[in-house]
Amino acid sequence: MGASESANQRNLQTRCWLADSPWLPMSEFQRIMSVSELPLPGGACEVACGGRVLCIANSGGVISAMDNVCPHRGGPLGKGMVEGCKLVCPVHAWAFDVETGAAMHSPRSKVQIHQVKIEGEDVLVKLSPE
Repeated sequence: MGASESANQRNLQTRCWLADSPWLPMSEFQRIMSVSELPLPGGACEVACGGRVLCIANSGGVISAMDNVCPHRGGPLGKGMVEGCKLVCPVHAWAFDVETGAAMHSPRSKVQIHQVKIEGEDVLVKLSPE
């Protein structure tokens, strides 16, 4: 094995280790699911990514990703429902804008939003800093 092949092998091994690690670099997109696993329009689901649990919401075909924990009482946002551009927490009905993460009643209360992109049949998320 040549020096170039050895370096490529180490790079591949490092990438494989990172893909399985909860300490993923936040600057990279990570595969979280296939397009066929996305919630239907108006729905949400929970998915693990990089040591976090995310809420994936489908607002009329627009997919968003946010932290899964409601800042009010820790409700699981991924078990909530989407109404228009709002995700509604199933615990006390706090509603969050799916694009900005801002609570509808108080824009200073927010959940972290993460970038989403679809490549072929893969749904990818780039985690924002905590």
